[in-house]
Amino acid sequence: MASDSKSFSHLFNNNAAPRPLEGASIQEKVDGLTSDIIGVKSQLERLQRELKGLESRRHSYQALLSPLRRIPLEILGEVFLTLLAGIDPEKSRRFMDAALIDLCLVCRAWRNAALATPRLWNYLVLGVLPSTLRPEAVSRWFSRSGVAPKTLHVSGDSHGPCEGPEGCEFSNVGLAKLLTEGPQLGHLVLRCTSSQCFRNLINLMKRAVENRRPRPWDTIKSLKLAFAYDWNEPPSPSESIFLHIPSSVTTLHLFLPPYSDLQADEDDLNIPIPESILSNLTTFTLECDWSGTKMWKVLQLCKNVETLTLDYGFSEISYHDDEPYFLEVVHAGLLLPKVHTLRLRHMHPNVIDFIHVLKTPMLVELDISFSNFSRSPAPCADLEDVLDTFCLALISLSAGVRTHRKLRLHAVKLSKPQIELIFTALPRLSHLTLDNVWFDGSIFRDFSHKLWEFSSRLTPLPFVQTLELLNLPVDFPLRLLKRYIDDRYMIAPSGSLKKVVVTYQKYDCPIESEDAAYELCEYCPVEFSVGFVKSGSG
Repeated sequence: MASDSKSFSHLFNNNAAPRPLEGASIQEKVDGLTSDIIGVKSQLERLQRELKGLESRRHSYQALLSPLRRIPLEILGEVFLTLLAGIDPEKSRRFMDAALIDLCLVCRAWRNAALATPRLWNYLVLGVLPSTLRPEAVSRWFSRSGVAPKTLHVSGDSHGPCEGPEGCEFSNVGLAKLLTEGPQLGHLVLRCTSSQCFRNLINLMKRAVENRRPRPWDTIKSLKLAFAYDWNEPPSPSESIFLHIPSSVTTLHLFLPPYSDLQADEDDLNIPIPESILSNLTTFTLECDWSGTKMWKVLQLCKNVETLTLDYGFSEISYHDDEPYFLEVVHAGLLLPKVHTLRLRHMHPNVIDFIHVLKTPMLVELDISFSNFSRSPAPCADLEDVLDTFCLALISLSAGVRTHRKLRLHAVKLSKPQIELIFTALPRLSHLTLDNVWFDGSIFRDFSHKLWEFSSRLTPLPFVQTLELLNLPVDFPLRLLKRYIDDRYMIAPSGSLKKVVVTYQKYDCPIESEDAAYELCEYCPVEFSVGFVKSGSG
């Protein structure tokens, strides 16, 4: 190679063209080198293939040593539980069950881990009720749950108005057999088109097994009945579908069809739940936007309910002011003797007068949401007088109750005087949560001034231990909150406040808020946490 190069050295050092004989020799050299290059490339490709094969084999052997292979089945099962816990069965219906089946199909180890975790199999959603439901298949699913309480969610609200057994999804022999001969259930959800659907199912269960006791239906502890579109119940409790609710039920969730979807006259609507059923309940949820005192008449019989949730669907409930029953309740009050947790959901501000009639001597926790099914607080800018009434009613409700410790307000705009009234007139609170509540943050500057002016004698919320300000607008003045916390601690170092939680509605928060958050986390005398969450999150 060196001698060849010397033969053409005079050409490498200038731009002269080779002579014909030199050109032929040079071309021969080019062809030879090209052939050598092709040979070397072929060898490189072969070696690269061998290298990839070796690396692939090494990876396969390394996988055999992976710590994941040594994870106990119990830990894998807990991971699966955490994964499925983020799925809302009420919204996604069968997706949770399908996800569990997908996990079982990954490999034998995952299937064994799932089968070894009973709590994965104690919930089953029948998203679309099949006409040929096989009770044995459902029983086999639940058999994997061991002794864990079982929940069955049945949806049959996809058809139109129900006129009778023909064409009704709940005229289902398989479902009737499951509820009379199948496994014991802890919680049952039935989503029907109308009350007639429930009646059709009850009639089938009567014919399915007459002599077997106790049936799974007779031992249910928790029941949710949802009627989507229609309601045709007679006024007399003696003919009510609710008579068929098992006496074992202590938790009842009742969703009644929206009034806008009903064709009946408002005065003809009834909720004829017998006292014998209501007196057994300790937890009761009622979703109803019907006007009048129909809800009051039901609540009056809830003598043993401890946790009560009322959902008004953000509707304006009207009352007949001259109705004798209305006047009686307004005068005497509506006594709920054992309620310790009261949740009012989707409250329209015009319904606030309802709070005036409540008598809850054992109340511990009060949770009121004005959510109008959107992310913004209820549009209450023109309802300041109504909210003044609400604040006074709230204070009146809590005034005679020495046990009231927790308050949550959600999705409402409050004026500065209103928020000050809540902070100063509810002294027994130990836990206050303002979630998506819009108010003037400069109120904390006023609180700081009053602390120094009146010392600890007029400390707002003197016994509060946890203060949560959630879903705040991005311009909320966090530094004023920090100053109030610092001043409160300086005046009373052994004070009650132990924890403060703040979340903003967006990641794009002001730099001032970020700096104040850092200072609070670093130097705040109480446990403090702050987050910046997307405005669309809950």
